Amino acid sequence: MKFLTTRIVRGVKYAGSGLVFLLVMAAVSVCLGAQLSIVNPTHTDRSKNPYGCAGCHKGHGKTGTAMLDSSKNDICFTCHGFSIAAGKMKARTDMESVFRKRYRHPVLETSQYHRPDEQLPEKSPSVPRHAACQDCHMVHMSTPEDPLAGVQGYVRGAVRDLEPGKEYMLCYKCHSDSANLPTTSTNKALEFDTGNASYHPVEGRGRNHLVPSLIGPLNSASTITCTDCHGNDDKYGPKGPHGSNYEFLLNAEYLQTESAESPKAYELCYSCHDRQSILGDVSFQKHKEHIVYNRIPCAACHTPHGSRRNPNLIEFDAAFVGIAPLPSYAPSSDGRPVCFLRCHIGGRDVVHDNSFYQSKRWP
Repeated sequence: MKFLTTRIVRGVKYAGSGLVFLLVMAAVSVCLGAQLSIVNPTHTDRSKNPYGCAGCHKGHGKTGTAMLDSSKNDICFTCHGFSIAAGKMKARTDMESVFRKRYRHPVLETSQYHRPDEQLPEKSPSVPRHAACQDCHMVHMSTPEDPLAGVQGYVRGAVRDLEPGKEYMLCYKCHSDSANLPTTSTNKALEFDTGNASYHPVEGRGRNHLVPSLIGPLNSASTITCTDCHGNDDKYGPKGPHGSNYEFLLNAEYLQTESAESPKAYELCYSCHDRQSILGDVSFQKHKEHIVYNRIPCAACHTPHGSRRNPNLIEFDAAFVGIAPLPSYAPSSDGRPVCFLRCHIGGRDVVHDNSFYQSKRWP
């Protein structure tokens, strides 16, 4: 422990209350000793951060902070930004630029609302929603291999340590049971509930054992993560759901309007589902008719998260399907389901009823 303490505080400049600073850093080293003896967190790794603790802390820091060199809202961007303060090392990852993309977690705008003692999901509907670096990262424990090391997650109504490979537990802290969830947002924990009729396999393997369009190594027993869909659209930029030029913070194109089908238009879907299989009507015998000939987007019929009532992620978008009569969906094991609804296609209404199906091959 003596060596560890020396290592953490080595190189710190003595000034004013520097002795107090050293004592605080020593206490921190005791608390983190177990973790630091196993891994080498990025910010205490001298090969990555030659300033050590002094890279963020100093004897006379900003008021109301843990002796930080700058405010808690700005300290991360001292290194992880496109501007560089005198005497500071610029990190490889320019997160500030990513947080300035069109769609992003609003860290630059709302991090001031973060409270050190806050408990998420938020219990009060009057508290402003926010996003701060500290909500997702433990600065003294994170590593390039495990940037979420040490953070807590939330699932099934309880806060618990984040389990390996289950990043959805972290997302649920803000996107599930928060009392200040916007009216335009939905509870993601309910949508991914494995008790639903269908869901993308985030919490566990999916219900559908026949998904012929999956691109290997994915199969019907596979699970995926939130960041398989949500993240930086720049594949060579910093990873993670920080910012994107695509709506809903998606990492690839996902058009939701009447559009010509192309590999780019539904790039997000085609990253997991083989385009040739979809357009070859292997799973649903009218995929090509809908997507190519009628220019109907995937989102008109499928929900990206989960459906509590329908298999195959079927949830009709009100922008395409009228609410009267109430749309209904009857699945089929041979790729010939039946939908009773009023569909808006190319500025006209097409009613799927018994008379409509009389001229079809099914039912």
